Amino acid sequence: YLVCRFVLEHVNDPFAIGKEFFRIIKTGGQICIVDVDGGIVNLYSPNKVFMDLLTKITNGLNADMFIGRKIPHILKNAGFQNIQWGIQTVVFQEQDLKTEQELMRQRFSFIRPTIQTILGSEHDADLFIELYLEEMMKEESTLFCNKFIVYADKGVAP
Repeated sequence: YLVCRFVLEHVNDPFAIGKEFFRIIKTGGQICIVDVDGGIVNLYSPNKVFMDLLTKITNGLNADMFIGRKIPHILKNAGFQNIQWGIQTVVFQEQDLKTEQELMRQRFSFIRPTIQTILGSEHDADLFIELYLEEMMKEESTLFCNKFIVYADKGVAP
């Protein structure tokens, strides 16, 4: 049995990883992959300055923030069978939103150098982080995340 959680969005070639998973699992084994679809980029705000910065971040990230929807195809391509998947949508409101804001503050402290590189300056990185944390708390903004959970079996090699 192999479990892979929140990794595939960070790899350059998820199809190669899928094939490697197939190779290392014994015949009859199972795999469970959990990953996001959207994550940080699933915040909508009517603030145009913020949305422009978020678009730059989305385009500049070295991560596939929409990998979740691709996992069944990756596993099928690798040779897995009996692929079953589900989606858990996490909607951030009220206390969950306050908790997520603190978690985002911590995440941003880790990835600030990447944000600065993508946006080109410390000022723009700080502005983006400040706006993100503000915008996510506004009543008219929406923040959610889709978590894909995918199971499959290894039969014989294709």
